[in-house]
Amino acid sequence: RTTPSSQTQAKDYFDFLTELVKTRNANIKRIAIIHENTLWGEEFAKSAKKYLPEYPQFTLAADISYPHGTPDLTSEVQRLVAAKPDVVLHAAYDAEAILLAKTYKLLGFSPQGTLAHGAAFVSSAFRNALKEDSNYFLIREHFSRDLAPQKPVLGKVAEMYKQRYGKDMDGTPARAFTAMMTLADAINRAGSTQPEAIRKALQETSLSAEQIIMPWPGIKFDPTGQNTMSRGIFVQTQGEVPKLVWPFALASSQLVWPRPPWK
Repeated sequence: RTTPSSQTQAKDYFDFLTELVKTRNANIKRIAIIHENTLWGEEFAKSAKKYLPEYPQFTLAADISYPHGTPDLTSEVQRLVAAKPDVVLHAAYDAEAILLAKTYKLLGFSPQGTLAHGAAFVSSAFRNALKEDSNYFLIREHFSRDLAPQKPVLGKVAEMYKQRYGKDMDGTPARAFTAMMTLADAINRAGSTQPEAIRKALQETSLSAEQIIMPWPGIKFDPTGQNTMSRGIFVQTQGEVPKLVWPFALASSQLVWPRPPWK
């Protein structure tokens, strides 16, 4: 697996918030989690809660789940409002992400930060549906075109993707592309289509940051087959465009924190 595991993805949230407290004097203490109730959402919540003891400066204000495909999230958002979190972590698909944002605006819910797990909150569907109301959500992502000046191949691949599919490349196709190119690299090095030869080549994979389009130091697998060099980034939608804001050393735009109240 070239992409991060659900556990390492959850850790990125706490590393980001910890750095925000240290470098920006952000007053963050209470964290809430809201997520859909299929395996993906449940595993995200479980992983996030697992890391909380390692970051004692943060406390869990609420853990709220909802049925995948629900047409109404008013009661869940009312529970969030009552919990008074400084930050909310989300795991939602497109329809529910759009519904959550609309309900937040309707109820005037505006915590310091609204952080989301990839997928919906950074999708073109989310931005197209909400226009300026999609702004200021922070998304834990795997990929950003803002890295193109540092990685020319990234810009080229993203351009080819948009020509082929008519939409901007985001983290999901970028990870799929990276996995396939890693497999192709292993097959080339194996010089064979025999399964064991390809498996051996995969285990010996050592790709550098310059050889991949992801914002990782590279790709190397541990004995379980997990890439040990994957990491997350945070993008923030500004002007209806996702902008890379963390790690701060790679940022193309200034982080807006806390998020402004709803207009």
